[in-house]
Amino acid sequence: MWGEIADTVNSRGETHTDPATGITVVWAGGVRAREEIGPCLLDKYQRYGSRFAEHVEGDFAVAICDVRNRRTLLARDPAGTVPLYYGRGAEGQLLFGTRIRDILPGLERVELEPAALLDYLTFLWSLDEKTFFRGVELVPPGTVYNNGRIERHFKFEHHPPQAGTVEAWCDAIVAALTEAVGDVIQPRLGCHLSGGVDSSAVAALIARAAGAPVPGFVAAFPDYPGYDESHYAQMVADEIGAKLVRVASSPDTFAQTLADILMAAEEPKCHPPVFPRYL
Repeated sequence: MWGEIADTVNSRGETHTDPATGITVVWAGGVRAREEIGPCLLDKYQRYGSRFAEHVEGDFAVAICDVRNRRTLLARDPAGTVPLYYGRGAEGQLLFGTRIRDILPGLERVELEPAALLDYLTFLWSLDEKTFFRGVELVPPGTVYNNGRIERHFKFEHHPPQAGTVEAWCDAIVAALTEAVGDVIQPRLGCHLSGGVDSSAVAALIARAAGAPVPGFVAAFPDYPGYDESHYAQMVADEIGAKLVRVASSPDTFAQTLADILMAAEEPKCHPPVFPRYL
């Protein structure tokens, strides 16, 4: 079914309309392009059609509305970094956005999705593309919504390791991570630094790629030393010469921010890191 453009990706999204064809491109996130992003995405759509997302790099949510050809495409990056939801309005129009709250006002009625609630009570989160709101679904990572069909444009592939030394594989991993980090370096960059292997490696590589250490942020739990790992983050920050910003949390802080966390999450989430990451 064809629907009107009823919402942009949200206030953070950007829009480009081609006056010659009437095609509108809306995007949010970090699309990597050597030229202006809007014309770049339009060119990829005109060259590759519904397979355009195979040729887009970055963390993104992209909507392409081609009125003349009665086609709407909603694409999401392979890792699902940027959320992208969609639903049908009271008059059949297509609604889409990176936030559920932007879609709900356009629905004929707002109802609970029982299957999502059952998933949550069983697994602590909803599975697949379901949301807690009937009629609102999530575009799965690495896929394109194409006029009602979900088509995959990316999938992770497992390649059995070839013969080689441990040192050679370590070098290959560092090279791949360095390339990935280098692609997202930008001014005023900061990073989450928990002191664990993942964030520590990323912080060190960012400092190397940027030519200078960048600020690191960590949630600290001074009232609960057994859960407080900020000292590990401080060790890494000292090693790479970064300034570490500790955001202290407490039961009072949790109570004061719970409503904001729930609003930001938009759906129930039983995941302990949600609180420190929000801080």
